[in-house]
Amino acid sequence: MSGDLSRLRRGEVAAGLSGVLLLSWARRRDGRVLRWLSAVTGISALALPYVQATRRAPALPVALSVVVTALGGVTSAGLLRRVFFRHSATLSGFFAALGVAGGGFASMRQESGTDLAELGTLETVTLEQ
Repeated sequence: MSGDLSRLRRGEVAAGLSGVLLLSWARRRDGRVLRWLSAVTGISALALPYVQATRRAPALPVALSVVVTALGGVTSAGLLRRVFFRHSATLSGFFAALGVAGGGFASMRQESGTDLAELGTLETVTLEQ
């Protein structure tokens, strides 16, 4: 399957680059659970730009961006916990996981075409007594 790199947006590029950094970080660490979670998150972050570049239909890239955002958030939370409570050198892994979450979220937002500023104000109804 050939890919079209012009289909990649900033969200997919950020998630992919952060995924590379996260995989590099996970390869050098000892913690089993966070190491495997970081590896799965990094691999899914690398899959996002691949799927975006090779698929015409938006369903799979959108679903994967949701998964990447969730995995990035969970991994970021686990690594942040480790930074605060164990004082280990996981700050670079935390920022890489945060980049994956942010890239996945940006991809999801760009794909859906929703911008919070465009939503406007919500109509409110007041109940009279």
